Amino acid sequence: MNKLINSMLAASMVVSMATSVFADDIDNVDVSDNVGSLSTKSSEVDGFNFETEPLLENKNIKTNSAYSTLMGKDRINTSVEVSKKTYPYGSETAVVVNGFVYADSISAIPVSAKRGGPILLTAGKELEGELASELNRLDVKNVILIGGSSSISDKIYKKLEEDKYRVSRISGFNRYLTNQEVIKEIYGKTYYNKVVFVSGDNFADSISGGVYAYKTKAPIVLVPSTLDQDNKKYLSDLNVNEPILIGGTRYLPKELDNMYTNSQRYAGFNRYDTSYTINTRLFDNPKNLVITTGEDFADALSGVPYAANNEANLVLYDNNPRTYINSDKYSSITCLGGRIASKFRNKSINKWIYSKDYVKSADMLLSNKLPREGSMDNPIDFKGSFSPLKSESRSSRRQLYGFFYLNDLVNAFEESGNRSYLEKGMELIRIFEKEQANTYDDIMWHDETTARRLDYYLRFYSVANILLNPSDKDLLNKSMYNMATKMLSPGFWAGNYNHGLFQDMAVLRYADY
Repeated sequence: MNKLINSMLAASMVVSMATSVFADDIDNVDVSDNVGSLSTKSSEVDGFNFETEPLLENKNIKTNSAYSTLMGKDRINTSVEVSKKTYPYGSETAVVVNGFVYADSISAIPVSAKRGGPILLTAGKELEGELASELNRLDVKNVILIGGSSSISDKIYKKLEEDKYRVSRISGFNRYLTNQEVIKEIYGKTYYNKVVFVSGDNFADSISGGVYAYKTKAPIVLVPSTLDQDNKKYLSDLNVNEPILIGGTRYLPKELDNMYTNSQRYAGFNRYDTSYTINTRLFDNPKNLVITTGEDFADALSGVPYAANNEANLVLYDNNPRTYINSDKYSSITCLGGRIASKFRNKSINKWIYSKDYVKSADMLLSNKLPREGSMDNPIDFKGSFSPLKSESRSSRRQLYGFFYLNDLVNAFEESGNRSYLEKGMELIRIFEKEQANTYDDIMWHDETTARRLDYYLRFYSVANILLNPSDKDLLNKSMYNMATKMLSPGFWAGNYNHGLFQDMAVLRYADY
């Protein structure tokens, strides 16, 4: 794939130089029954009308938030840097957990929430120098180890004792029994107002619920994907007023919904959508935001206390943090860890304007009214098929097949947060992609029309990808790849005029993204 993208970029640059006139892992989470639906100036040059064509604004989508990065050279150092930022004046207690093994890690969150102090990571064999230095800087009195000696060695335990810390270990035979020991020791009761239930097999959804559990001081209960009799007895004995279920039924069994009749389940189509769902439904307008990778648990784990103590939520994201949905409403956004920081660039896919009143246009699209040549005064009644549109004018078809109006739906979503706009956009894309192979209309694969469609699909994807189900995400990726590949063919390239320029720009943006 990298070779392809490099080849595309090189080929596009060669084409552009010749144009002298115009210089993710899909989780496949079963969320059935758990979530709702997704939610100028007048001039014409060779068919390009500057009144009706989308204009690229000379600014990024998101401009209102202050961005920063928080990271170390590796996950252990990142946890130390997060600790320094969260506890600049020290802490009486520190929680230490293995940063390379997910099994016990989530159980560190309620310990930190109830006892206070940072979550520091170790490789588990010997006490790392940077970790020892941070414990000393914090002026720690108590060190709580989470997990057995196979997770954090007795050698580390003894070294901490030699360094005059009061050391304790909370552990069980496996991750679930360790979790039970944490709840027994930290909470020590049988009735709970809130309990956050998370998968013991899928770190991503567990992390997404971490800050909420931390802020509410709620126990986090690890649940296996398949419940045996011991699991069922333990869970049924829990007396919970408000059960919070995080994640779909693939990892967090549907039996829990029946076991706790007043439970609320928060789940999405994949780990990023689950994180987005939690951020919008469990948090009441947090002032700040912490964004981290969904590819590993370590950075997110150590970042939970930081987010909770800074009026922030922590979300998983697999793209440029500048393009996180509605990110401009936050006062600050912290990019936590090297993986997400590497995606933090000084540019994003910019905001395209098709209709000045894009909310009105988007609402018409929701009512199956397609703009005719950019005008909302004489819309087309869309009856579930693009085939009848062959009778429209050439200029109108170019815009309809080029999906210019897709930008109105994206812009309306970014302004309102209403998922119906993205759902409508994806519905139209599905119909078009299914029909275009069997509907002959040469404008569908007209050189400029194809370039514009790639541009606007990419803009849609850059905003909607964390909300898409696996099949829709795959459909868009394959379609964009197909269009970009066509435009790399010398026989498809329009040449040294504006159509060729549109093709060059679309392929360059695709390759860059």
